[in-house]
Amino acid sequence: MTRMIPNVDDFYQRIGEAAFDAAPDAAGRLALYAEIEDGAISADLFYVDRPGNVRFRFCPRELSDLIDRFWDAWRQASGASEWRTMCFVVDEDGTFSVDLKYPDQIDAREGLSDRRPRIVASLFPGMAVDYSRP
Repeated sequence: MTRMIPNVDDFYQRIGEAAFDAAPDAAGRLALYAEIEDGAISADLFYVDRPGNVRFRFCPRELSDLIDRFWDAWRQASGASEWRTMCFVVDEDGTFSVDLKYPDQIDAREGLSDRRPRIVASLFPGMAVDYSRP
């Protein structure tokens, strides 16, 4: 039987706050996409800015560390049931969703460079992503 992690809502709140801190010009949907395994994490932000462009930012260290602590807490509470990808989305109206994928839900033949663009395109349909630095 899977146990719930303590303070999951607190983790979600802290992750959301840290994501918005890292995207001060966000004015619409914000998405954090992370892939994680023991000893490695890739975490990126995508968001709509004030002019209506989708911007890309690497997650700052503090946010990556928070995601890592959440993953560790999840693993400890749920035993062997550990997720590999997280898509954390906050919409303009403040509603949010968290989609966790487990190893058996991921195509092992694909890499991050295959999955991430597909997920971003589904979250920001028809919009190009600006990968330039601010």
